Amino acid sequence: MLLTGILIFESIYIMGRSANALASAGSGRVLLGLSVDRLASMDIGDTAPAFTLDDETGAPRSLDRLLEAGPVVLFFYPLAMSAGCTAEACHFRDLVAEFQALGATPVGISHDSVERQAAFAAKHSLGYPLLSDPDGAVAEAFGVRRKLTIVQTKRKTFVIGEGREVIGAIKSELNMNAHADKALAVLKERQAA
Repeated sequence: MLLTGILIFESIYIMGRSANALASAGSGRVLLGLSVDRLASMDIGDTAPAFTLDDETGAPRSLDRLLEAGPVVLFFYPLAMSAGCTAEACHFRDLVAEFQALGATPVGISHDSVERQAAFAAKHSLGYPLLSDPDGAVAEAFGVRRKLTIVQTKRKTFVIGEGREVIGAIKSELNMNAHADKALAVLKERQAA
């Protein structure tokens, strides 16, 4: 029921946002609390913004440092411990060996506190970093922040390669397995090329 409400809100928000963006294109005005430049989500070919956030242990992790080991599969999720986010995070966990074989690291990110991320990681033996974005600044920079207070982050995954280039973008609010599966496909295709 909550998810249906979120999807309806998101559809209305996007329609209103598109109309406002068209009316103000090129004006640089602030719309719905965001600049016109921030209305769109990151997409393939974009350069991911640099950031540093604390992981589930409280240690700072920067995107640039994570990329030193290879591609990063950065998946944004709405709420640690919720049913959908648990299914998504556990699917990434179950495929972590396949990501590692391709030199990639999955990294989860939500607005949850470091303590909640730690509990989430421990309860499900996730084995990859979970980053805490409590004020939603990184989610906003990636274009996945909602203005709702209940569920602040959209479910979206970015495959980020060398130079912080976005090489894959996966969005599905309902298919929790799509994120890891499609991210793996992007990485395999890139390796085969």
